[in-house]
Amino acid sequence: MALKCVQDLEMQLKRAEKNEEEVAAERYVLQKRVDEQRHKDDRQLKEVTLELQTRICDQDQEIAIFHEKLENKEKEMKELKTTLQETRRIMEAHEKEWHT
Repeated sequence: MALKCVQDLEMQLKRAEKNEEEVAAERYVLQKRVDEQRHKDDRQLKEVTLELQTRICDQDQEIAIFHEKLENKEKEMKELKTTLQETRRIMEAHEKEWHT
């Protein structure tokens, strides 16, 4: 009876050890998958970040160009207003000369 009990315990121990090995193997495989996914995610994050930084840089350049164009238009408008005022002044002076 004691021998049977020892044999049963040995069988249970062997099954537990086998289960432990299987669990360890599954854990290894799962950890490897997690690591691979993490590396893949890191690569994708870097790619997306680089793409976004490039787009931001491009848009910053576009904004700078638009600002420059706006400043040029504002200068042009100021020059046109000055020219218009000068033309009006000259026309008023000519009208006074003609009426006198």
